[in-house]
Amino acid sequence: MRRLAFRIIFLLVSTSCAGGETPPPTPAPDPVMMKVWKNSLKRVIGSYNSVDVAGLRREFSRQAPGLTDEGAFRRLFFRYYLDDLGRLKSTRLIPADSNFDPKRALLVYEAAFDYWPRVKVSASFIDENGEPRLMQLRFEKIEAN
Repeated sequence: MRRLAFRIIFLLVSTSCAGGETPPPTPAPDPVMMKVWKNSLKRVIGSYNSVDVAGLRREFSRQAPGLTDEGAFRRLFFRYYLDDLGRLKSTRLIPADSNFDPKRALLVYEAAFDYWPRVKVSASFIDENGEPRLMQLRFEKIEAN
């Protein structure tokens, strides 16, 4: 019994002290897909900055949660994000936080807006009928440390 208890304690201590496995390196993105995703984001940012609801809607999947009609796009992007953050001025891709899977991509950027200097921009894409479509576009303020 003592021997079993000792083994259990040893296993618990050794597994809790052992470092986790190193995650595999992020695979390099397919240059063709990267260009497609970036062009889509360029169009979305242009539509956002110029308050073009129709332009935003064209880039999103019909399956995008919560974005069922023009009013939903207006409320989220223009009454919430634009009023709070202003227009998007610049972006910088963060490859380590991004996922370049062609079926379910996630591009993460650090961006600067008119009213907020550091914002995390996350754009998730799905493959819809052989074409990448935005599922979600999210802006999150990065608080100063």
